[in-house]
Amino acid sequence: MPQQKKLNNKDNVEKKADAKVKSVSAKKDSVSNANTVDKVVKADKVNSIKSDDKSKGKTTKVEAKKDKEIVVKKKKRVVKNKVTKSAEVKSNATKIKKKKSLPKFIGRFGKKFIRRKSVSKKWAKWRHPRGIDIYNLKEDGAMPKPGYGAPKSIWGLHPSGYKEVLVCNVKELEAVNPAIEAVKISSTVGLRKRNEIVTKANELKVRVLN
Repeated sequence: MPQQKKLNNKDNVEKKADAKVKSVSAKKDSVSNANTVDKVVKADKVNSIKSDDKSKGKTTKVEAKKDKEIVVKKKKRVVKNKVTKSAEVKSNATKIKKKKSLPKFIGRFGKKFIRRKSVSKKWAKWRHPRGIDIYNLKEDGAMPKPGYGAPKSIWGLHPSGYKEVLVCNVKELEAVNPAIEAVKISSTVGLRKRNEIVTKANELKVRVLN
């Protein structure tokens, strides 16, 4: 008799556990079904709203973004025309090409192999080393001499052979001599004004360097 009671108790416990598991699984299924129904309903609502907006002529955020992307277009730069060089400019360019490359004037101040410069004007300018204990050795590098200087006709010229003239607006182009001078547009000038300057330079046959 006691063994039968124990078996009956075990059966009852197992039945209760099975019932609990079934109830929990049923609840989960009902919740998942409800969620799917809600999602479907929401999607239907969104689709209906979109269709209404389209019928009324309204646009969604995504469509508005696409429209903006289509509308925004980058402004293109005006193409510079090629200008034929005058005889004087050509001769200057050949002289500049023949100019010898200068050695690096390091000086005897501070570290070797580095040209020392500072904020103060004292070190920015070349200072010839003087003193009873100073000997010009090979490792000290070359000293500046008049022989290293370029001819005066080349001083301050662009490698192309033109004299550089900085320009900020269209009016300043009128004072430029296209036979000798070339134009450099200021870095502060925007694209719209730059295009205006380049179009005017093309008309006047003035070379634009940048």
